[in-house]
Amino acid sequence: MTSYNISNVVFHNLIFIWYYAVLLFLFYITVQYIRQKRIVNIIMSILFVAANYSVFQMAVNTDISDSLISFLGLSLKVGLLVYMIVQTLAVIILLFSVNKWEGRNISQMSVKESVDLLPTAICVYYPSGKIILVNESMNNLSRLLTGMGVLNGNELYSAVEEGRLLPGCETAGRHGDGYVLRVPGGKYFSFMRKERRQGGRQLFEITSNDITEIYRKTAQLDKNNRLLEQANEKIREYSRRIIDITRQKEIVKTKTEIHDGMNLVLLRSRRIMKGGTPAEKAEILFRWKANALMLCREADTAGRGVWEKLRARAAEIGMTAEIKGSIPPGCEKYEELIYSAGSEAAANAKKHADASVLYAEISSAGDELIIRFSDNGSPKRPFRGEGGGLKDLRSRAESQGGRMETETAQGFAVTLYLKIPGETANV
Repeated sequence: MTSYNISNVVFHNLIFIWYYAVLLFLFYITVQYIRQKRIVNIIMSILFVAANYSVFQMAVNTDISDSLISFLGLSLKVGLLVYMIVQTLAVIILLFSVNKWEGRNISQMSVKESVDLLPTAICVYYPSGKIILVNESMNNLSRLLTGMGVLNGNELYSAVEEGRLLPGCETAGRHGDGYVLRVPGGKYFSFMRKERRQGGRQLFEITSNDITEIYRKTAQLDKNNRLLEQANEKIREYSRRIIDITRQKEIVKTKTEIHDGMNLVLLRSRRIMKGGTPAEKAEILFRWKANALMLCREADTAGRGVWEKLRARAAEIGMTAEIKGSIPPGCEKYEELIYSAGSEAAANAKKHADASVLYAEISSAGDELIIRFSDNGSPKRPFRGEGGGLKDLRSRAESQGGRMETETAQGFAVTLYLKIPGETANV
């Protein structure tokens, strides 16, 4: 009877189960080494598996085991127990080595698991469409859009670009260089593709983020901006009406003063005609002439165009007006403002620069009417800022939705920028 003839069947079966469990763990460790690309460890693990298998076969072989047990001076049971304990300790050490390496190194599986946890959907692929990396978020989005996961990067991007999406999904607009996608449930996603290069090789990267909250807030902000613009337009219209009413009050006040002045002149004339000094008669004659000139000027300019009135105004202060261009149809509402700007520019040019010519040039750019007033004078002193007349002119221009600029680099110039009404802007 040989030494391998074990009477204890239970012990025999436990040893075999223990052996195959150790062998299974060795296979697992080998696979982990392969995944970790640890070449030396892979070779050592394979050799360890082969040696383990060979030794166990020798142990169960009757002749070899008898010789080995006689040589060691041990019984077969004790020999097998020692062998299995050594194998188990070796497996534990190898498992610890695998886990220690995982804790200190980043493997491809670790990268994949980390990418899957990102809220941003990512897909990286070659120009052919072959997938390099895709996370679970992108797969989920692809299923919402096309009904299947990402199988080809080019096909996914083409489906979005061409609008070949499942019912309930659509392109809601642009988002930078990409798209805004609306999916069932009222959610919005950005969808963007960028070209990358790695190691001289061309790659494409698709990214997508849930922008539902941002999109809704942006839409609400646009709505609020439109309401604010409407409110601003009402305020500007209200300001224009206030200016018109104030101007009308000033006109009425001036006419009242002229009327009262005429009454005073008439009363004094009656008194002087009955007996007055030559000086009083000369003064009353001067007042009659002044009032007559004022009334004649008002009657003369009442029905004339803005440029005729501006030429007349320039002539009154000893200047000529050279005008290029004309006011386009639909901009007649600006005539009073243009006349005021020209009058102010002429008065400043004559007073501060001793100018003799007022230049007025009318042009347009886009939806703006541009009126520039300049002169041929030489300023006597540096420009000290806008006074009351220019400040009032700027306020009136801004109240009508326009703006005003002043230039002092070469002489003095005033430029008005006024918004052309929609129907006229395209002429």
